[in-house]
Parts: sequence; C-alpha cells; structure tokens
Amino acid sequence: MWKLFRILAVALIIVFGFLGQGVSAASDFWHYKDSPTQNCRDIEFVFARGSGQPHLIGDTYLEFQRDMSSVAESLGASYRVTDLDYEAVAISTGNILGVYVSAGEAYSFGRSVQTGVSAMVEYARSRNECSETYWVLSGYSQGAMVIANSLGWFEPERVVFIPLFGDPKLYLPEGVGFNPPACRGGQFSSYRVNVPNCDTDDGILNSRIPYEVAGFEGLFGLWCNNNDFICGSSKNPLRNRGHSQYDENGSILEASQIVQDRFTAILDDKQAVSTKSAKPNKLGAFSLAKGEVDTRLPVPRARATQRDRDSFRIYWDRVPERAKYFGIKINGYFLGYTDVGNGEMVVSDVDFKDVRVDFFYLDEELNLGYQAAIDIEKLSGITEVPTSTTGNLMSRLAIISLPFLGGLLTLILLKLLRDIRRIKSAPRA
Repeated sequence: MWKLFRILAVALIIVFGFLGQGVSAASDFWHYKDSPTQNCRDIEFVFARGSGQPHLIGDTYLEFQRDMSSVAESLGASYRVTDLDYEAVAISTGNILGVYVSAGEAYSFGRSVQTGVSAMVEYARSRNECSETYWVLSGYSQGAMVIANSLGWFEPERVVFIPLFGDPKLYLPEGVGFNPPACRGGQFSSYRVNVPNCDTDDGILNSRIPYEVAGFEGLFGLWCNNNDFICGSSKNPLRNRGHSQYDENGSILEASQIVQDRFTAILDDKQAVSTKSAKPNKLGAFSLAKGEVDTRLPVPRARATQRDRDSFRIYWDRVPERAKYFGIKINGYFLGYTDVGNGEMVVSDVDFKDVRVDFFYLDEELNLGYQAAIDIEKLSGITEVPTSTTGNLMSRLAIISLPFLGGLLTLILLKLLRDIRRIKSAPRA
C-alpha cells in the first residue's frame, strides 16, 4: 500500500507542479536552463550522508536523488543532485566513547565532520560564478552536522530549504522536562516538521542552541522518527530502528513537497514583481505558499473507529471551503493525498501503539494550508506490534562483544546523568 501512495504523491507533484503559474513564466525565471555547457545549474541539491553510508549508493541518498529530481523536473529547471564526497566515518567500538564524550567535535568522528565541511565549502567555492543558483542543502545523521557547520559559506537568500534527518544535534525546547509543553498541546518549534514523540528534546551529541543557524532562520526543517536514539526520540540505544527508516517512511518525499511549495512561492513572487531582485520567502514548514498560515481557518477535527483487527477508519470534518486535497500521515508515516470530499480514509497494516494523525490540506493550486496534529485515543483491541523478534535479553546481549558492551553501558549512564541534570534545571509547569 505504501508504494502505491508514494507513486500517487510523486505523480501529484509532477502533474500539478505548474498549477498557479504559467509555463512561460517559469521558463523566463530559470537562468541556466538553456546553458548546458556551463558549470551552473538553476538548482543545486546537496546531500550529506550519514555515518558509514557508502558514497553514491546509500539508500537515503538514492531516495533524496529520486524525490528532488522529480521536483526539479516538474519545475522545468536545470539541476544537479550531489552526494557530498566526504569520509562519513562509521561508529564502532573503537570510537563510540570518543564520539559521545566530545559531543562529536573531536577524535575520528569530529575529523570526519570537518572533512565534510571542507568538502562542502570547496563545492560551494567551485560554483562562485553561479550567482543565480538556488540551493537545497540536506543532511542525515552525521551529515546533518556537516550541513549546519557549512552554512557560513552560503548566502541565505539563495538557500531555499535545509531538511535535516536524525540530527544528533537536535534541539526542541518544547520537549524538555516532565510532561513537557509538546505533550500538553504547547507551541512547536517552527522548524519541527515531523517529530512524533512529544518528549524529544535533544540529540545524543548535545543540542545546537539555538538550533537554527543565525541568518538562516525559517529555512530549517527537522525530522526525527520514533525509536531514533541518535536524535533523541529514544533514550534506549537498543531501540534505534527508527534512525534507519528515513528513506522508507516518506520523510524525504515530504521534504521534497516542501521544496516544491517554496519554489512555487518564489516563482509567484518573481512573476508579481517582474524583477530579479526578489528574494525567496523564508516560509515556515507549514506556511501557505502565498503567505503566512491563516490562523482563523478551522482546525481539522478527526475521529477513528476500528474496522477490523488490522485496519481502522479515519474521519474528518470542519474543512475549510478552499481545501481540495488532504495529506495524511499516521504516526509519522506519510500515506499520500486523498480528495477532501471523501470525508474518510481506511488505514491498514500500520503498526502503532499511540495513534497520531497529521493532517494538512492543499487548495486547487496545491498551496499548503493548515497543518494539525491530532492525537486520537488508543483504540480498543489495538495493541503494540513488536518492532523486532522478542527474545531473552541476555541472549541478545551475548552477541555483543565485551568492549562494545562496556562502552554501551557507559554511554547509557552518561546519557541518564545528563537527562537528570536537564530535568532538574527545567522550569516547572
């Protein structure tokens, strides 16, 4: 079912990419479309891969390449997708403690990040003459640190979006403390795109505070799956399955849709002012393509009933008149779009414990409207599906070497001590 929805979502991007703008206007907008011999492209998509991932053939990069290429082709722009060539050292028993103690700033891991920054700077310098190029800069895990540390070499006006996945430097103040604001309906950080766990506050390698680099506010987008120990949604290093699923669960596709929306906004601005001096709007992750979110619009309301053991039905109402399509995510998994008039959607084969439904709607011109996160009470008869084969804990630990186990236990202890200090210092609600 997921593959079908993914195909439909990509098709929507391609088919409707030009709605709200003329083809001739887009053609006039792109500067390097008819200059294939030059080194420059209208859009440069750069991806920094995660620890231990192979160059050019890693699953996360290949998904990024597919989804971003679809966006650029629908826009009619010349483009290049690059997997940044840097060390991306793997985490192992030999460097895990050094990584944690130095917060990723020193030893082999820190040196690897620095090689990534150097590679990114060199890549940007090699395109100094490309003054009309727009940049989409993305990183996964260690690569998220590389991208954030490289931004000083870019002009914010030429950067359209910075999607980061599984960032070990994550910082979400709304997740700090016992029963934090994010779990009580408090306001989310503007760069929080898809972080289902309301307790998520900081990544394993301490937080970058403020999280958004100065001058690039409004350009960041953050994804942190459930059960991702690296970005902090899991506090148990044995529950880290979510860290390897960003290429599988629609996160990168979701980022590509935001990129599509932002370029639509830029094209609209260019068409309106008819000048090359216009700068791209720094839209929030859930902003309208033609302006800020209208908070007067009704928040979609949802309810659910269980249809059988393996599926349930989602209903919605209080729909804005201009809404045409609903985008739906279940527990962070993007399922695709459906026509608002359907009024319901049957969801099957979803493994979950607490049901979280994210809605966002699009109008006829595919402008992104209101996003609402609705937590539906756990349904009767639905139980948690294990993410791995259940077995004796000691037999699972027995396959881990003693040096690694010692390092792992030390890491857990340090993490617990840091969390205790953070909780004690957090303001009481």
